[in-house]
Amino acid sequence: MGNVGTQSAAVATIAAMITPALLILGSASLVASALMRMARVVDRTRNLAAIAHAGTLETLGVTTGRLHGAYPLAPGSSLSGRSLLAIS
Repeated sequence: MGNVGTQSAAVATIAAMITPALLILGSASLVASALMRMARVVDRTRNLAAIAHAGTLETLGVTTGRLHGAYPLAPGSSLSGRSLLAIS
């Protein structure tokens, strides 16, 4: 009978040692996943900003005229390609 109590105490000790490590591993995995997604968003944003800065919005299938039609401006005002991309 004493052997069963010793085993359960050993299992409880091992579980107490492993549980925090598993929680840390799981949270680190979630953080890594979030960072990868954020890095992809930043890369896409940089690519779009480069396209807007180069003035080649047509490569995205969007024309300046189409953007002006979708977002009417006040009379006499104009937007640059970068500003148009920001509001689209």
